[in-house]
Amino acid sequence: DNDAERIAALADVPCSTVRELPHKLYDRLHKQVTLIMQNESSLFERVITLDGREFGLIPDWGEFTLGEWIDTEEMVQDVWSNAHKLMALLYRPVTNRVADRYDIEKYTGKENHKLFLDVTIDIFAGAMLFFWTSNKTRELILQRSSMEELEEEKLES
Repeated sequence: DNDAERIAALADVPCSTVRELPHKLYDRLHKQVTLIMQNESSLFERVITLDGREFGLIPDWGEFTLGEWIDTEEMVQDVWSNAHKLMALLYRPVTNRVADRYDIEKYTGKENHKLFLDVTIDIFAGAMLFFWTSNKTRELILQRSSMEELEEEKLES
């Protein structure tokens, strides 16, 4: 929604931490984030090719398993050290593809995360921004839905 939130998401720190940064440091970070956002290769890519094989981002977030959720929560505690592991969780080998639709291998927790060590920061940043934006969108939808439900209950009583 705003530059401070983007910086916080990329740095994996609370937004309040970003707001407490010295102005010069904030400006430098803002310029870096702007460069990443302007770089065409940082655009979100659903399918990437590594070592001659296609890897697709989880196509149906409704199917995100408890194991995936737990492992993601653990990995984001130190997102930069675990970036390649996080990418291996989010992007898995494509098993079947028709045009833009595809299926991926089921998550086992034993994916070859070393393949993702060569993924560039712009692709990682694009995936993280997509993931973060999707999460924020879902939060807003849930919030609106809850408010609408609350209003309906008030009208009924």
